[in-house]
Amino acid sequence: MSGFHLFLINPVKLWYNMISEIINSKLSILYDKRMLLMNISLSAGLSGIQTASFKESVSADNIANSTTDGFEKYNVSQAESTNMSGVKISSISRTPNNGVESNTDLATEMVNQISNKNEFSGDLSVIKTQDKMTGALLDIMA
Repeated sequence: MSGFHLFLINPVKLWYNMISEIINSKLSILYDKRMLLMNISLSAGLSGIQTASFKESVSADNIANSTTDGFEKYNVSQAESTNMSGVKISSISRTPNNGVESNTDLATEMVNQISNKNEFSGDLSVIKTQDKMTGALLDIMA
């Protein structure tokens, strides 16, 4: 009689173990996909902050030299990274002038700085959201 009883328990345990294994493997795959997406979003946010920081530095340099005769202002362009993980500086160029006075337009530089500030805010929001998602995922996995 006890042998028959063990026969009934073993398939139930086996079934439970199989279901647990399937669920854990699905969660592991889901975890891996989410971590990949989160790493991409973190990379995108960080590259955006680095790019905005560089653009801010160039704008500050243009403003600081706006009264320097012959100063040719720098222009910075950004583009999407080739690996789909944010942005990068695509070009840095100088705007030629007549060699006598600076060609820096302070109004344009102020607009650039406001734009950079907004880029910082947006990129920081991406990083904060990614941090919340990571916390939620870790809570689920715990």
